[in-house]
Amino acid sequence: MSGHELEPWFKHLDQAIPHSIVGSMKDPTAKQSMVEFKYEFAVHTTHPSVRELLENIIWSNRMSEDPAPLYPSAPQQAEWFVEAWRISDLLDNLAGFLGLNTSYTVFIPVSYTHLTLPTKRIV
Repeated sequence: MSGHELEPWFKHLDQAIPHSIVGSMKDPTAKQSMVEFKYEFAVHTTHPSVRELLENIIWSNRMSEDPAPLYPSAPQQAEWFVEAWRISDLLDNLAGFLGLNTSYTVFIPVSYTHLTLPTKRIV
């Protein structure tokens, strides 16, 4: 996906939101202010082997049951699940390699090989 396709997803982000500071014992009055955020939108395309590695980790750690449903007897939200901690190290290292480890980073992996999860692994 290109930056042109993805940017509308992020245009709604607020640049300033209300913020409260709770008072202390010495000064019990709460203070109201605005917290301003600066963000930069950029799309980084990685080498296909990075996507393949991520897909392999997802594939090998997939589960058919949600380990944390919204509530008991909740309907299944997806066909397959992967616990986030299973891929977080890879994404943390990727953010560091790209120089993005000092900010909030959103990863949107786009799969080309496992658009539908086959019953037999394709390599």
